[in-house]
Amino acid sequence: MKDKGKPTGISKAMLRLLKMDPAALERVLEPQMRRQYQQALEALGAEVRNPDRERQNVSQRITQLLTSGRPAPEHIPTLTELERITREAGGTAYVEVEETLFREMARLSHPDLVPFLAEAFQYRRRYDKFAGRRREYSVDIVATIAARSGVPQAVIALGKMLSDPKPEIRGVALTIIYEAYEREGVEMPSALLEYFWQLGRNDPDSRVRRTALAVLQRLGHVSYEEAMRYL
Repeated sequence: MKDKGKPTGISKAMLRLLKMDPAALERVLEPQMRRQYQQALEALGAEVRNPDRERQNVSQRITQLLTSGRPAPEHIPTLTELERITREAGGTAYVEVEETLFREMARLSHPDLVPFLAEAFQYRRRYDKFAGRRREYSVDIVATIAARSGVPQAVIALGKMLSDPKPEIRGVALTIIYEAYEREGVEMPSALLEYFWQLGRNDPDSRVRRTALAVLQRLGHVSYEEAMRYL
């Protein structure tokens, strides 16, 4: 009978590799962890699609996903497809799933997510219980991508988000973008600052103008006296 306390030949090899080259061990395990994460995503998707699902089972699938490693670019199609299915289904039971999916996308913050996040920000449906949080996540993740990578499509997407017809949404987006760049310790590009200037000077809502000018003042791009001219 084998002694379960003793490492097998494979585990001994892993231990030797860990001592000699931790990075090499990570490269060996990474494909396995990515497959495991994909399987957990698919299991969560199957549970969401199940018409006889129970909330407890959905929560278990979420826990399984969160303990299955980290999201990678190859998981983006499944993540985004599952979010679309969940948002269309709607209802309180799906809020936990959407929250989880957006948090996973935030962990990834990959440029390939930008088109999907722009779409998610624009999504409108009556009685949508996750609408506000979906928009906030979308702005924050796109702003993080823009700050980290500087890809033009992310900055363009932020400009469109700042053009939302509702002033309260524009105001929240301004604050989220500013906080994302502060968090990343990166200066805003001139193209994004121009959006802030446009809102600070020309937005029809005084609260939006005030928010935009307050950010520009904190960043040293406008004086208090100059800001007051637009208020």
